[in-house]
Amino acid sequence: MTPFKLVHANSLQEAIKIGAETLGVEKNQIWYRVINRRKSFFGKETLTVFVSVMKEQKEDKKRRKIVLKNLSFKRTSKKLYIPSSSDRSGMAWIRNGQVYCQNGKSHFPALHPCEGVEILLNGVVVKNEVTIITEDDTVELRTIQEEVKGRFSLEPSPDKMEVYVQVQPGYTITKKVCNALPSRLVKIEVKEEKFFKPLDEDEIYQELAAQFHAQAIPEQIQQACASTEPKAFVIARGKPVIPGRDGYFAPVRDFQYDTEKQNDEKDFVNHLTVREGDIIGYVKPPVPGQNGYDVFGDIIETSEPNPLQVYTRDGVLYLIEKGIVVAKRSGRVLIKSYSPNNMVFQVVPVYLYEGNVNSSMGSILFDGDVSIKGNVEENTLIKASGCIYITGSVTNSKILAGEDIIIKGAAHSASITSGWVPEWLNESLPIGKETHEMMGHKISAIKQLTSNPAFLKSDLAKKGFQPLLKLLLEMKFNEFPSLVQKLKLKITPFANKEWNNIITILDQTFLQQHMLSSIEQLQEIAYKLKNCLDEMEQELFKSTLIFVERTDQCELDSTGHIVIKDRIFQSTIRSKISVQAGMIEASDITAGEKITAVQAGSSTDTKTVLNIEKGEGVIVAEHIWKNTTIKVGGNVEKLHQSVKRAFVHRDVESENITIERNRMG
Repeated sequence: MTPFKLVHANSLQEAIKIGAETLGVEKNQIWYRVINRRKSFFGKETLTVFVSVMKEQKEDKKRRKIVLKNLSFKRTSKKLYIPSSSDRSGMAWIRNGQVYCQNGKSHFPALHPCEGVEILLNGVVVKNEVTIITEDDTVELRTIQEEVKGRFSLEPSPDKMEVYVQVQPGYTITKKVCNALPSRLVKIEVKEEKFFKPLDEDEIYQELAAQFHAQAIPEQIQQACASTEPKAFVIARGKPVIPGRDGYFAPVRDFQYDTEKQNDEKDFVNHLTVREGDIIGYVKPPVPGQNGYDVFGDIIETSEPNPLQVYTRDGVLYLIEKGIVVAKRSGRVLIKSYSPNNMVFQVVPVYLYEGNVNSSMGSILFDGDVSIKGNVEENTLIKASGCIYITGSVTNSKILAGEDIIIKGAAHSASITSGWVPEWLNESLPIGKETHEMMGHKISAIKQLTSNPAFLKSDLAKKGFQPLLKLLLEMKFNEFPSLVQKLKLKITPFANKEWNNIITILDQTFLQQHMLSSIEQLQEIAYKLKNCLDEMEQELFKSTLIFVERTDQCELDSTGHIVIKDRIFQSTIRSKISVQAGMIEASDITAGEKITAVQAGSSTDTKTVLNIEKGEGVIVAEHIWKNTTIKVGGNVEKLHQSVKRAFVHRDVESENITIERNRMG
């Protein structure tokens, strides 16, 4: 008896039953494997099942394995089928692009067409919705390939400095007929593959040379040609202008920070100290730039660089031919700039005292920096036009500095002011501005007069420019000489070299009426006066720093920043820009733009006021106690509860004070 058999049945139970009866064993002794499942045209399912006896002899088991191995069946994504002639009667199938079919007893198989595939029946293309085929027919499936040619376009960037290529890549779509299982009606299906065709680099180079005069970028052209998606690439550029370099100053050594200073001080204070005869640095000449061109080859000219204008104050010598700035005395180098291409050099003298300073020594009044290595004791006045450095504490004293004030210790009952300027400076600026404005009107009047056709320029050539100027002073600008006299009296006792020079010129021209030959000379005088006024204005509104360890019952006033490292207690603090502190208690703090603190106010309800003068200013604190008064841009609010991680500002729309919690910014 054969120990195994192929059974065709309508269900698995039926196949097992037939197998058991055929092999002469019980159903529970049957081992089976479903080989194929297939539904008929009317939906009826037929199974092909391999059945064998579960307990079999070794040789029978070996024969079963060989039979299973030799069974010719093909796996597809859907099912298994056996290529026996009885199974494929009246069916067609596709393998490797070739159509196979077998006539049925009562019907013929058919093919359902697919887009992109032509059916050739006996050499003739058929376009029927369903094509009946027989074993005698020659059937060929021919796929239709789709090809799209790549294209590109070139265009310049808006500034005409780059060329863009916009690519539309070309491609070929190939179609491959999929295998199909034996079926009465075979639906042809295809698998598509898209192959991109790179653009021709030579075509892009040729088009680039024909339209533009630009430097190609080979790597970008390669990427553009190999692109598999529509995209723009920069493939060429013009030559950009290489700007020249203005004249500049190169110091001999870097500005040195005091290594003992805190980080907060380093943001504001640095200084270079020199001795008499030291070279401060070199004035480098301007370096010309190079012209460029755009992608069309049009020249783009570079602007001429400007030389550095050097002005010297006390303690500095400028060797123009060698371009060297030299110190004429020992002190701190002060470098200022009042316009983009000028620098003013000065060596500020330094008064150094080692030890404690007290009232028995008298006041210290010094035109320069003051450095005290010790404490400043009660009833002492220290006044300096430059910076003041104190390594110890300050008690019940007055400290005035034209620039920064650094106090390493504490301040008790002290008055400390940075950015102090002499009274004559405040009084002279408005007089100087009025003088310059009137000179401008006078120049405009002369230009208007000389442009009139009735004006005889021959008279100007014969008699000179001075009679015309005198006539204008007498008839229209009769207040001008007295204005010049007032400016002279205010400034002369304190004037530096530049101011002495301009005052002398104004005196000779408008008070002594020395000859002027042209309007250009008058314009030059106005230009020099304007430079001196700009320098004076910057001196009046300069930003300075006060740094103190802590304050107790003090009054501080700065034109820039105030930094209190530890605590402010029962003090009045005013700063034009910012105040930074650890703790603020029982104090009145005013800043122009920002107040920063770890803690403000106290749990004992002491009066603390935080005032920001500008509406766009902010207050930032880790903790603000209740009953602290907040002012921002004129708006006032008293806190009724404490706030942690506070960010206080004025709302743009409502203009009310807004207090954000748990935010530090």
